[in-house]
Amino acid sequence: MRSHGGKLAAVASLVAGAALVLVGCGQIHAGGAGTDDTSAVELGFKKYAGAVGYPSVTGPHNKGYVAPGEGLRQLVPLGHCALGEGTFANGYHYVNVNWTGSKGCTKLSITPKPGSDDESDVPYSMRSGWLGGGLPGDVVVPWDDGSLIGVGATLTRRTPDGEQVRLATLPLTFNSQPEQETADDASVNTAVKVGSRLLIGLSTHSPAQLEAALHSEADQLSVGPVWETPTKLGRPAAGLSYVSHAAQVAGERPWFAIGGIDLGTIGNVVAAGARRVVVLRAIRDAEDPESAAAALRAALPG
Repeated sequence: MRSHGGKLAAVASLVAGAALVLVGCGQIHAGGAGTDDTSAVELGFKKYAGAVGYPSVTGPHNKGYVAPGEGLRQLVPLGHCALGEGTFANGYHYVNVNWTGSKGCTKLSITPKPGSDDESDVPYSMRSGWLGGGLPGDVVVPWDDGSLIGVGATLTRRTPDGEQVRLATLPLTFNSQPEQETADDASVNTAVKVGSRLLIGLSTHSPAQLEAALHSEADQLSVGPVWETPTKLGRPAAGLSYVSHAAQVAGERPWFAIGGIDLGTIGNVVAAGARRVVVLRAIRDAEDPESAAAALRAALPG
């Protein structure tokens, strides 16, 4: 699959922590728009303490801490409520989990409920803890037939009746230094339904990761973050030199510079060789988002 896409991508993904409540979601079908097109308010969600059970914790009684990039990361419409996708700290590492809504869609809780495996005979350094569950994937995409598609190391379909079917193994995720892996390494950052096709985007943060990504079948690549950004807390800036490197080696593969780009910095990014950018705060937080988007687009070549 190949798609050169647009020159400017405004990304507004929904990241939810421990203070999200669900109030009167109403009838929402899984085949409808996901969180890329639908705000939390439009889904019927409001902030309220205790609305998300087990956001990301080290034990069933410690519900206060959610590490950056962990916990509940995405919501997609499902039936009368929504399904949440994210990770859970099981005491040893993060595992993939889903959240489902309670009756009346007033609270999201991990399903199945976190438990503990009997590893008393296993050395501590070799224990893995609860293995998680639910639809696996870094991104979940609603499909027309009411199913949900989880995209990550695998392509998995969750049917409308809850059955999960693995459709394919995707050679898209990688990490050149596994011992330094963090939450957003080796992850699909975008999956978009276009007609009957599924287009997949992949994040890269270093020349080694970009080299691996160029040998993958991802439809588009992200290069960055060019500058540190609160949307990727803890992720160091890759810098303009990485943008220049991408411009030299990526050839015709579509790639987007991302991270800290706004009207004050886009000129430097273009000068380094970028022809496409991803922005979030530069449009979302602008007094006139439409004018800001037009100005950013005008700053791009072509």
